[in-house]
Amino acid sequence: MWRACRLVVDHWNAFHALTAQQAIDFMMANTALTKQNIEVEVDRYISWPGRRRRQDRAIEILELRKLAEQGLAGFDYTKIS
Repeated sequence: MWRACRLVVDHWNAFHALTAQQAIDFMMANTALTKQNIEVEVDRYISWPGRRRRQDRAIEILELRKLAEQGLAGFDYTKIS
């Protein structure tokens, strides 16, 4: 649940005017973390918006690259003019 809440807070922080207190209240209501842990997390996401999504996108790009490499196995790049 903590990871899901981090994504929600990260998204709302990046695209909407979410205050730190709103983020803290949301995470307090939906996770089992201590208030101190939540405040550290919220501070991190407010100071670096979009961080979680970038990590997810990087993983997705690597997966797509692997699929592309598998799909292009046997393709002869030397014949490209």
